[in-house]
Amino acid sequence: AAVPLMVALTMLVLVWTMQHQSNRGMVALGAIAALTILTYPTMKLYIPLLFLAGFLIYRRTLIRFSKEALLYAAILFIGIAGPHMYLSLADPGGRARLDQVSVFAAGKASPLFLAQQYRFYFSPWVFFFAGNGHPGQSATPPGWGVEPVSTIPLLLAGTIGLGLSIARPSRPLERQGALFIVAALLLYPIPGSLTLPTPPLVGPNLSR
Repeated sequence: AAVPLMVALTMLVLVWTMQHQSNRGMVALGAIAALTILTYPTMKLYIPLLFLAGFLIYRRTLIRFSKEALLYAAILFIGIAGPHMYLSLADPGGRARLDQVSVFAAGKASPLFLAQQYRFYFSPWVFFFAGNGHPGQSATPPGWGVEPVSTIPLLLAGTIGLGLSIARPSRPLERQGALFIVAALLLYPIPGSLTLPTPPLVGPNLSR
């Protein structure tokens, strides 16, 4: 429950900060993003990827922030998340879990395998009809997906809305905000795709 809350909060603060060009918002973003990294192991990769995408999308706005605000944000981010990232990525004992689940440690990091891993995270079959076969992640009865079928119209409406905001923005920085949401969705499966096993490996013609 902490992960979607903190990811959404990080995205909200980033977009708000860019739209208002707030130096204080930038400093707060550094602290909030660091706390988000602490919520779950995959956030150590996802949040840096999210920052990279956001800063590229808002690159023309980013240069307008004061150097002091960017420095303070970096200090907070490193001070809060740095020890945790060092322990889980560099310390031999702390990275034991990463070595167990990494596709690179397992020797399965072929481009085709990684592409297949990534694709499963966008499977309509998993989301709406079957779940992923893991009772802790798809706690639904057999024949039911992770999300109810009734959310399909909302998904379509949101997709159309994002497309219109990108193609025909009606206010300043609207296109950048929509692109940031799309980037966040496309980047989200990457950390999970690099671990074993990937949960959603089920479907009408699929097996583990």
